[in-house]
Amino acid sequence: MRLLISEPALALASPLPAGVTPVVFRVGETPGPFDIAFLSRDLNMGGARDTPAPGFAGFVAALAAEPGLQWLHVNSAGVDRPQYRALMARGVRVTTSAGANALGVAQSAVGCVMMLSRGFLGWIDAQSKREWRAAAMPF
Repeated sequence: MRLLISEPALALASPLPAGVTPVVFRVGETPGPFDIAFLSRDLNMGGARDTPAPGFAGFVAALAAEPGLQWLHVNSAGVDRPQYRALMARGVRVTTSAGANALGVAQSAVGCVMMLSRGFLGWIDAQSKREWRAAAMPF
């Protein structure tokens, strides 16, 4: 299998499993033939839904132009962009990383709720002003 992958993602994924040959994606270059692809986070940096990053736009263009593409895995949880729908309509299997960061998100949410319930914002404000305020519980 030939895997279309960005250079930063390849550095993190190496070594690849036996039988997988990397095809390195570079913005502005036309990649060689590939069967599978991994859309990594670095390709989305600096973009938004309505104005995709150059890396994303170029990668998706390469996907659309590759007739042998069978599978795309994306680093995000959602695949509701029109580009993904077009690939799925062609029969390309599209998978996501849904749930990959669930533990970190849950921990952050609980931490923020605790921070708000304990009045940390007031403490941070006082600290920035170099003031001492006695702790007052909001409940």
